[in-house]
Order: sequence, then C-alpha cells, then structure tokens
Amino acid sequence: MSKPNEVHRNYTISDSEMVLTSNVYRALFIEDKLDFSQFDSSFADPYADNWAAAIAVAEVVAQDAELIDQMAQLTAKVNAKMAEVQDYYHRIKYYMEKAFSDNIAIQNEFGRNDYDKARNSTPKLVAFMQTLNNATTKYSAELLAAGCAQEFLDKAPTLRDELRTAENNQELFKKTRPVETQKRLEDMNTCWDFSKNVCKAGKIVYSDNAAKYNQYLLPGETPKAAPVVEPETEQP
Repeated sequence: MSKPNEVHRNYTISDSEMVLTSNVYRALFIEDKLDFSQFDSSFADPYADNWAAAIAVAEVVAQDAELIDQMAQLTAKVNAKMAEVQDYYHRIKYYMEKAFSDNIAIQNEFGRNDYDKARNSTPKLVAFMQTLNNATTKYSAELLAAGCAQEFLDKAPTLRDELRTAENNQELFKKTRPVETQKRLEDMNTCWDFSKNVCKAGKIVYSDNAAKYNQYLLPGETPKAAPVVEPETEQP
C-alpha cells in the first residue's frame, strides 16, 4: 500500500519572508503585466487578483500561532486536572486509612497499591479513578463515619469524567493537527507558486534586459551581469 505524499514547503525562506517577497513580486508584475500577458495569456486578468487572494490567505497562516496555543491550553488543562485528581486521592486516602487502618486488602480496593504506577499517566489515572469511585461508593458508609463529607465523595465520578474529557480533547487535537498543518502548507505553497511562475517567465521576457531580469530572480538565484559597453576610441 502506497504512503500518501507529505506536503513540504516549496520555498527555502521563512514563511514571513515568503509573504513579503511574494508581495514585492506581485507589485513588479503589475507594472509589467502587459509584457507578461503578451508572452503568456494565462498571466492576464484575473491573475493579479488571484495572487492577491493567495497572499491574503498566506498572511493569516504565517502570523497565526493558534495551533501551538491550542495545544498548550489543552496540555495545561490535562495537567491541572491530573493535579486535582492526585489531590483528591490523597485526601480520600486519609479517610480510607482512618476507616480501614487494619485492613490493607480493603485499602487496595481504593487503588492504594496501584496509585504510584498510575499517578503520572493520564490513561492510567482515568482507570484508577474508576476503581477509586467504585470503592468510595461501596464503602461510603464507613467513609462518612470516618468524617468524610458526602459532597466530597460525590466528586469522584465527576473528576474521572473531567480527566477523561481533557485527555480525549488533547489526543483528538494531536490527531487532527497534522491535517491542519498540511492545509496551511498547501495554502503557503499556493501563494509561492504565483511568484515562481512569474519569476520563471520574467527571466524569459526580459532575457535581454539584465536590470529587469534581475528583478525576477528567486531567492538564491545568480544575478545576470549587465553587458559591458566598450568605450569609444578616438580616431587618429
């Protein structure tokens, strides 16, 4: 089975430089539009307008750090909820030990023997909270007698669900981010394609004009030297 083609930038400069440079090429193109359209009719209107639209999209993409910000926010939510779950366990552990100080088997029903392995793993901590919720429900009378409030016991399933939701949102974003990134690269490449097409044609249109030829050089291309004019010699 063939692997889908990955999208890569079709330019070597930075995204912001690409947008700026594309704007410059477009301005040059508009000045020389008649020459270009006479050379190749595909450069006639609305080529310049389509190029402007592609630049507008690329400008948003180049300046937009939304994906990174979203990932950071989702990660922060997961970390905060994990810390809340960890704190909940340590508090419920107090009442558990008070109610069942001499019964390790029951304490293990609350996940005591599994907590250290689960505390730093979101999926494991979700499963741990299910175990803990089962135990707090089963032994609610004993925990209440040990001084625990019913309101606190009721938080267990809510915390479990909130942690699961936070984890699911983070994992879903990880799965969808490559698709968003690919779309953004496609938009940037589309913008640069206008520049490449114009620069390729420009070096043909102005092959006999070094100054104009050099205006349509892509980044890294070698400038064309102007023809040397031999000085006139005086006749004897």
